[in-house]
Amino acid sequence: MQFLLAMLCLQTLAGDDDDDDSSGGDDPVIGGLPHHGARVRRGRDWKWGNQDKGECGTVIRHYKKGIVEVEWDHGGKNHYRYGAEEAADVQVIEDTRVVRRIADVKPGCKVVRGLHWEWENQDGGAGNIGIVYRIEESRVSVRVRWPSGRRGVYRNGKDGKYDLDLANVSVQAGKKEKPVTKLNISASPARQTPSEKVETKGGNRYCWQWKDKDGKWRPYTVEQISSMEEIYQRNPSATCKLERDSYTYHIDFGKMQQQNVDTKAVRQIRRACLNRDDFDLAIALEQSLHIK
Repeated sequence: MQFLLAMLCLQTLAGDDDDDDSSGGDDPVIGGLPHHGARVRRGRDWKWGNQDKGECGTVIRHYKKGIVEVEWDHGGKNHYRYGAEEAADVQVIEDTRVVRRIADVKPGCKVVRGLHWEWENQDGGAGNIGIVYRIEESRVSVRVRWPSGRRGVYRNGKDGKYDLDLANVSVQAGKKEKPVTKLNISASPARQTPSEKVETKGGNRYCWQWKDKDGKWRPYTVEQISSMEEIYQRNPSATCKLERDSYTYHIDFGKMQQQNVDTKAVRQIRRACLNRDDFDLAIALEQSLHIK
């Protein structure tokens, strides 16, 4: 098996850094291991029972050669082989963890510079998306890895300051939620250009996706994405009905899930932030599947 090679360089932490890490120092970066913040699930050599509780997790530390420390979405942590003993307890997956507020951010969530950012271009520039890989013990600071590989510690409530904002949710802190709105969305292949509501200030696009039974994130149609985004921006707690492949689904934005009205099957949904090329590719690939 070929393992993901992560040749990273440890960068200076953010100016606010008062490290609460129990290791007592900066995180080492060990070649051959998934990068900090990588999303994982149990792999081919898993032998640890229900430690993961069937959920995904996030790499929060390079423990030693061939070993990573993972925090599962249910909150449990442990060390797992990723090369040690020629075994792979976990495998890297494409996944984004979704929460509704920056104050609730968890390992695996994607973030951008926020309201109180004052760290120049540590993130590589406005609009760059980083991934949270660990919450400090103080609970008011978080560790983030940026696309360049640079990592830092940023305020997330410390002294009332928030250096970051969620890359995939636009809920304003303290904003009162309106009563739940119920609207219907039907699939219409005629619309191939997303509405302006889908466009972000950085030139990216929001892409609403649902997770299939194989754990893969698949986009809704362009028409549905545009309608869902317009509803979500009006009220992040709204519900709506969506028709797809002869089925009707109940969409709950507050819970980030869809439920088949007939079968009652529930699946996760998410609001991903993609560049235009990735957005168009995702839509094209979905259309090529012709799955009913």
